[in-house]
Amino acid sequence: MFAIVGGTPAYRREYVQDDAPEGPDDFDDWVVRAVLNPARPLFREARYLLAEDPDLRDAALYHSVLAAVAEGNGTRGGIASYIGRKATDLQHPLTVLENAGLLARDPDPLRSGRSRYRITEPLITFYQAVMRPAWTALEQRRGADVWRRSQRRYASAVLGPGFEETVRHSGD
Repeated sequence: MFAIVGGTPAYRREYVQDDAPEGPDDFDDWVVRAVLNPARPLFREARYLLAEDPDLRDAALYHSVLAAVAEGNGTRGGIASYIGRKATDLQHPLTVLENAGLLARDPDPLRSGRSRYRITEPLITFYQAVMRPAWTALEQRRGADVWRRSQRRYASAVLGPGFEETVRHSGD
């Protein structure tokens, strides 16, 4: 649950109408009924977060950058390759997303002087990795099918990085 909604209290209570998984066996059903359900407020929240920031003028570009990072492309070169732009063209969108608090730049522990970008809000990562690619199907209330097809993507793009981030900060 934390890998999807993070630590934002409203996302854990109000935005899912006080619905929480009853246990591990209820988690998949909870994702479908509470997160991938167009009738619930959480369903559109990630889109609202991106739309409400006045500095995010080129929505397609910012969504592409976030999608690249959600897919595991955390370097400037990886992001550029994913979205089909030159790395030198990314300074402004990366800075805007950092200033908006949606991206963070961390030093690469293996390469001195290099950094990696990560999405700071778990809900944005979940949206970019699972929801955005299947938005039409989700609006058509086919959340169960989308969730079933998204298991690998969820594990690699959402759960894995979320766990790594938790471990990285567990000693803080």
